Amino acid sequence: MRNLWIFKKEISKEELVKDLASAGIRSGDTIMIHSSLSKIGKVKNGSITVIEALIEQIGTTGNLIMPAYSYVNTMENTAKVNDYVFDSLSTPSVVGTISEKFRQFPAVKRSIHPTHSVTVHGPLADTITEGHLKADTNFGLNTPFQKIREIKGKTGGIGVGVAYSTFYHSVEDFYPDLFGQVYLPKPEALKVMINGIVTTKSIFVHNPDYHKVRIDKNKAIEDWMRDHFKKRGILHEGSVGLANFWWMDTQELFDEMQSLAKKGITIYKVPGM
Repeated sequence: MRNLWIFKKEISKEELVKDLASAGIRSGDTIMIHSSLSKIGKVKNGSITVIEALIEQIGTTGNLIMPAYSYVNTMENTAKVNDYVFDSLSTPSVVGTISEKFRQFPAVKRSIHPTHSVTVHGPLADTITEGHLKADTNFGLNTPFQKIREIKGKTGGIGVGVAYSTFYHSVEDFYPDLFGQVYLPKPEALKVMINGIVTTKSIFVHNPDYHKVRIDKNKAIEDWMRDHFKKRGILHEGSVGLANFWWMDTQELFDEMQSLAKKGITIYKVPGM
């Protein structure tokens, strides 16, 4: 009966702010959040309250980033959809209710990328989002993922596991020789609308042979990585509402993933597999 009461209890913004502080989120932080609203519980005013709590906790000098990914099931499949056109002003995020509400939140800026744009609220929003369209890779040099890492940003998840950090792919884009054929050899030209004019952006898309066996499809890999990050002191955990919450420093994560890759350990293969 008590558990049922807790589930039905409405969660306030003040409670979420307190939870974030207890978990180690500080004023001035730059953090990219992956999320699941349903795991948090019955939040008063839903996604808006979660967003406002995050912004309040990091303060006016902090930067809140969320994925606004817009692929159709996979990158490869998106390239096959003839009428697909990415428009940063209107193309919805497909990675959660909170991310889509954040895309529409006042003063939020969005990077331009046909499948993996990000949205940012904070004083460095323009700096983080600009240049994504011109970058030679999806997650590497001159992308928001490099910039977040260089300003000592964090990556975190509310109600989702460590499997969902996009920063794993950033390491792959910087050190492709360590990761095999994670991309298909031939790039695809996807349509992008800029200022009402449709143009194309050529990108490399993930190899489906890798996609189907990676960390977000294999709990054993996620469990191994989570335990490893915990032992290394990289992973920090807490709770937000009823949801599990975790965060990692992106530079520490980047360095650790590079080190593991040199040993043949990646988000596609861990010891014992």
